[in-house]
Amino acid sequence: MIQLTRSQIRLLRYYLDHRNQPPTVVDFLRKFGLVLLLWVAFAAASCWYCFSKGMPEFAYVLIGLFAGAILREIRQLIWTMQVWPAAVAITDWRRVEELLAGSTGNAEPGAAADRPRGFATLGRFFASKRCA
Repeated sequence: MIQLTRSQIRLLRYYLDHRNQPPTVVDFLRKFGLVLLLWVAFAAASCWYCFSKGMPEFAYVLIGLFAGAILREIRQLIWTMQVWPAAVAITDWRRVEELLAGSTGNAEPGAAADRPRGFATLGRFFASKRCA
């Protein structure tokens, strides 16, 4: 049986949740709305600080960076909505359900939940054959 990572499990659950209907803007906002609000709040606070310290050029750069990040997320949502019918048509839903059923409750040593994350995982990835 395949040991799935948390990211893989989340992705497969996302697929199952949207098997019968494509993801929508409302779904996106429900999931990432708080993050987007925090980005906007942080951008506003950062820009206010830059303007108050007499660095308007830096504030404009920050505005551009935050706007670019939000537009990238919106573009990713639009792309997902456009390709969703094709993804649904080729997905083996029985296999997705099997993978999820086999991944729950696996707390064995060395299972996906016990693997190191972050930079240790990145280091192993770059040292592996997949990256070469």
